[in-house]
Amino acid sequence: MKEIKSGDITVFDYEGSGSPLLFVHAFPMNNKMWNAQVSEFKSKYRVITYDIRGFGRSKDSFKNIYTMETFANDVLEIIGKLELKTVNICGLSMGGYIVQRAVLKATEKFSSMILADSKAERDDDKGMISRSRFIDRLMKEGIGNFPDEFMKRLLYEKKYQNPGLYKLIKDVINEQSAKALAGASIAMATRTSTTEQLKGLELPVLLMVGEQDTFSPLPNTERMHNLIKNSVMKIIPESGHLTPIENPIIFNKYLSEFLSQIS
Repeated sequence: MKEIKSGDITVFDYEGSGSPLLFVHAFPMNNKMWNAQVSEFKSKYRVITYDIRGFGRSKDSFKNIYTMETFANDVLEIIGKLELKTVNICGLSMGGYIVQRAVLKATEKFSSMILADSKAERDDDKGMISRSRFIDRLMKEGIGNFPDEFMKRLLYEKKYQNPGLYKLIKDVINEQSAKALAGASIAMATRTSTTEQLKGLELPVLLMVGEQDTFSPLPNTERMHNLIKNSVMKIIPESGHLTPIENPIIFNKYLSEFLSQIS
């Protein structure tokens, strides 16, 4: 594995010989959330992960307020830095928002799009107010008890009760800075809807969602499936919002089947 810098961004290139497969992590995680996918796919694909701007080992420059366009541009810069022709790209939740914008900005750079536990609509007023309150709390109190509170909604109940899984996710969240979480929250609150643009997308698309996801529940994925003409939808059993961690066997199975069919 090579660790590469693309501007502020730290990229992890596992140097496989197959087609590029780029993973974009969720809020409030980092590249480690894809460990089970890296292990599964690095022998067949050129697997690439990275830490979103401000997260993990990517630089916390905060020269400006981050937007979803900033994050999408980072993806396109990574593709350019690694001199990749076309990429299969997979994003979960916030990573899915980033992936949608990157694909819609430069569709010719992508072979396929995989969205897990994500949605096309922007936040409604209630969601924007909730993010604003969260940012205020971060600035006053820091991360504090946020990981424990967040995971009550993040995970399927049985997985929430798994102490090893709980500790793994909590440790990753605690590695992030309050500034990064606030910056990403602003980017998510101010993102645009992609519903109209997705209607014209010709790219092969895989949509996955945890059957018990409360953050991006099944109806969100069903709406995207109805919007995107060349899409396949799969439901991940016994999973909440973090499907690739909660049920990596089924997640990897569906992803492998999809990639095999489009290749």
